[in-house]
Amino acid sequence: MYLLRYTKLRKLMAKRHMGSSIDDFLKKENIFAEAQAQAIKGVVAWQLAKAMKKKKISKTRMAVLLKTSRSQVDRILDPRRDIYAVEPAGRLWWANG
Repeated sequence: MYLLRYTKLRKLMAKRHMGSSIDDFLKKENIFAEAQAQAIKGVVAWQLAKAMKKKKISKTRMAVLLKTSRSQVDRILDPRRDIYAVEPAGRLWWANG
């Protein structure tokens, strides 16, 4: 969702050049890395939720597959959360193929 907004904004800016790019603005405000990380988390959460729905895997079942808690899966699926567990996230690719 965040990456989609970011991409649409960049396309709009490319069509109607009004000065510096959004990347330049974010870098100037010292929030480029944070915005990029937030966009990536949003995409990962969206892709995981989509894969879980397609394979009909519940959050509880995903937690068992990842060898973690259901609340940890909730944190991974919520792109707004600042706490992002790296180890279970790495296991996502194994669990979803």
